[in-house]
Amino acid sequence: MQKGIAAALCIAVVVTLPIVIFLSLKPRVTTRQEAELQTRRLIDEAGGFAKICDEAKSLLSQFGTAKLKTFRADELKDYPAIKALGKVDGIWPSSPPFLKVRVGTQRKGFEIHVFDKELNSEDAAAAGVYRIDHCIYVVR
Repeated sequence: MQKGIAAALCIAVVVTLPIVIFLSLKPRVTTRQEAELQTRRLIDEAGGFAKICDEAKSLLSQFGTAKLKTFRADELKDYPAIKALGKVDGIWPSSPPFLKVRVGTQRKGFEIHVFDKELNSEDAAAAGVYRIDHCIYVVR
């Protein structure tokens, strides 16, 4: 009887232990609230929302919004606030067009979308973005 209990206990440990280890090593996904807090910190470090929104307007005006535009590093040298947010993917020609900036990794990260103006609530809902400040929105 004791051998049966010991065997069952060993089987339970052998089955449960790998599952516990796997779940503890699995990276946690960034929540929307965490993304919002980190975005606010990045905005402050980059010089504030006004500087970021001004640079975004200039970038969108300079490169246009009719087609997808990806950037080389040298094309962003005059836009330090935008670069300070993260990896600038480019201009997305949606309606309305926006700059897409990636922060972190796909799983442990999020996107910042910078528009040339503040969106109304219907446009923000349609785009699936959450307003951080003026022209800056987060996607998670």
